[in-house]
Amino acid sequence: MIPVNKFRFRLFASLAVFSALFLTGCLNYEQETDIKHDGSGRMKIHYFMTYLNADSTNNYGKTGIFDADSVRKIYASDKYEIENAETWFDPADSSLNGIIEINFTKVTRLNNTKLFEGLEFSFKDGAEGHKVFNLFIPPMAPFLNSELSDYKMKFTYGFPGEIIQHNAQREEQKKLIWEYSFKDIGKGKNLAVTFKPFKLAKTPYWIYYLAGFVLIVVIFFLFRKKRD
Repeated sequence: MIPVNKFRFRLFASLAVFSALFLTGCLNYEQETDIKHDGSGRMKIHYFMTYLNADSTNNYGKTGIFDADSVRKIYASDKYEIENAETWFDPADSSLNGIIEINFTKVTRLNNTKLFEGLEFSFKDGAEGHKVFNLFIPPMAPFLNSELSDYKMKFTYGFPGEIIQHNAQREEQKKLIWEYSFKDIGKGKNLAVTFKPFKLAKTPYWIYYLAGFVLIVVIFFLFRKKRD
């Protein structure tokens, strides 16, 4: 029996177990996240497996992660809103695909949800008005390291401000990107970013003065019309 209890990242654990049992090809997990200055944001998760064998197409439904309705039920939470869930088979490369898109009000509320159980999100105030974000990816279970060591995980994060420091492997179009294979995770990986949020644009005072003036004019003409 595969000791999945040693690996708490539930979605990826389900993918890994399914891949180990039924597939012979590639397992991938891609997470794209945009975090706002207050810790709210959006996330899109794309997971896919390639090179299916004949039997695997009959077995993929057992996990529920490749059925959109099941995905919504399995990973429903009051800590975020599932905006979209899609699953499909792509005959072009014989791959099973799934997408989950969520909106969250606080990224730290994702901790201990079923979808992200085992991951540790942190979002704190730093020095001089800075914000500090961390995401800890826990160690993989031993059977994953040995049997699925070359499979991939990709994390892409965007932040609304000046990046002060980070440990991402690369940056593309103002997005920070980390990519790991299972064997790269080792005892765990920590994604770390410090940024200085852009100042929120303040409404010019003349807008308020103009709005007040327009309101006075409207009230004046309404009273005048009423008297006439």
